Amino acid sequence: MLAESRRNHPLSKIPGTAVFFRRFGDNTDCLDYIKRRRWGDGLEEFVCPDCSHKHGWWLRKRGLVECRGCHRQTSPTAGTLFHRSHVPLWKWFWTMHLLAGCREGVSAVDLAEQADTTYQTAWTLLQKLREAMRQRNELPEHKGLTKTAETEAKRAILGKCHAVSPKHMDKYLAAYMFRGHYKGKKARFFDRLVTVAVEAKPLTFKELTTGAK
Repeated sequence: MLAESRRNHPLSKIPGTAVFFRRFGDNTDCLDYIKRRRWGDGLEEFVCPDCSHKHGWWLRKRGLVECRGCHRQTSPTAGTLFHRSHVPLWKWFWTMHLLAGCREGVSAVDLAEQADTTYQTAWTLLQKLREAMRQRNELPEHKGLTKTAETEAKRAILGKCHAVSPKHMDKYLAAYMFRGHYKGKKARFFDRLVTVAVEAKPLTFKELTTGAK
């Protein structure tokens, strides 16, 4: 679960580009934010995955928490959507920033250009976040939509992304509904996306594209 001490400190407003990069443009700052979101400002919610000891030290230079009991060192990204990602954390955060700040979301083509990355990397980042939103089950599943509402949602999605494979449409619909839930609340949307990513399980590219485990 997300650390309770961080639930009460969401962003007051979605930051502009310059403010965003001052706050999250460095991977160390992103990692520290994830750490505080996951375990609290003082690691009060930390539990060692090996020995279940509830106290640890933050090794800032290494970006790891060391258990006071068994001395295992654990990354704040371990077991999250960011787990073993080769993509810099600031690009993950920029993706979430764009998803929260753009009224109609962001396409992989646009993200690839803005984050200076390949189309496949941009597509993977977006799909992992969409799948995490789908799994979150915070909102009713899209099958609960009326036929008319679902048709309108698909039209809006295809208008932005142009071509969406039917096997991935549920992810796009989940993201569309998620965005609608936080309409006019961009800072809360960003904060919720970080929460979703922290609490989500890791996803491999194979699992993302085929559903295989």
